Amino acid sequence: TDASVDGTAAITLDGTGAQTITGGAVDWPNGTFTINKASGTATLSGNLTLGTSQALNITSGTLDQGASFNLTSGALTIGASGTLRNVGNGDLTLGGTLDNSGIVTLDSHGGGTGHDDLDEILIRSSAAAQRTWQGSGTFTLVDLDVSYQAKGATPATLTCTACTDSLNNTGWTFAAGPAIKSWDGGGTDATCGGLAGDGNKWSCAANWSGDIAPISTDIVVFNGETSVKNA
Repeated sequence: TDASVDGTAAITLDGTGAQTITGGAVDWPNGTFTINKASGTATLSGNLTLGTSQALNITSGTLDQGASFNLTSGALTIGASGTLRNVGNGDLTLGGTLDNSGIVTLDSHGGGTGHDDLDEILIRSSAAAQRTWQGSGTFTLVDLDVSYQAKGATPATLTCTACTDSLNNTGWTFAAGPAIKSWDGGGTDATCGGLAGDGNKWSCAANWSGDIAPISTDIVVFNGETSVKNA
């Protein structure tokens, strides 16, 4: 963590190959931390905790939070050739503005909008003050838990799909994720059409949670019981 090392020495990761940022108990110098890779990814293998007023710049290349590692920084700037990626469950804590001209992908466990995961990635401020998200880049925000964040003048909309609004947010659009239907096998031949085998049909509402059959855009979950697809 960046608690005691003095000085304004800057750290830059460049080159074209894959790199690993060990993080953890490392006490970083207080200068700007920059990812400036012509290609390749710098991946966390431990928490990266910079000072809450310490700038983090992803000028070019990708900073990946890895499977479960937290990222804390001051102002976070993603350049036009830069990417911030988190498809695990590590948190993001900001001490300043997030300015994105590149790509930001934050998606708990990487399921996308077609897979509703627990909102395990926490988006937080380092203090009881909103942190502004702005820029003309691409934002993909799915299955997050968000608090004390605000949208800037750009983008026109900042949509977080299947996310938890944990209050003190301004300008964010919290969109519902796809519906989930669970197979409970509650149907019988008698209640699902009267013929032998009808009780296992997908189209029988009694076989699904809430006794409502899924439609083509729903997510369905099977518990292992016998089922057959029918036209």
